[in-house]
Amino acid sequence: MPLKFSNTPQLVYGDAPRMGDKSGTAGNFYSRLHPTARPISTAPSYAVQVFDRDGKSAWAHFRRNAWQELKNYPDWKTGAANWRETGNTVDAIAWSSAPKV
Repeated sequence: MPLKFSNTPQLVYGDAPRMGDKSGTAGNFYSRLHPTARPISTAPSYAVQVFDRDGKSAWAHFRRNAWQELKNYPDWKTGAANWRETGNTVDAIAWSSAPKV
């Protein structure tokens, strides 16, 4: 088997892009997210819109060392918003404070 030498890396462990990398597969990856999406490491602990690896979004807040999904359960009498945890955690990679478009 002949050895080939190159100045570019040939071994890639998955195609998970790094935040901020807009080239190659990463460019397609971030096109699924909201244009105002930012890295999850900069997210506040209060309720924000978070994105998972598939580009799906959910409202969540950081509690018990995980992003807990929030859902609106309107009051049946007045229709007032009543946000509660659903019990699901979100494997968030990005966040945005802007509503869905």
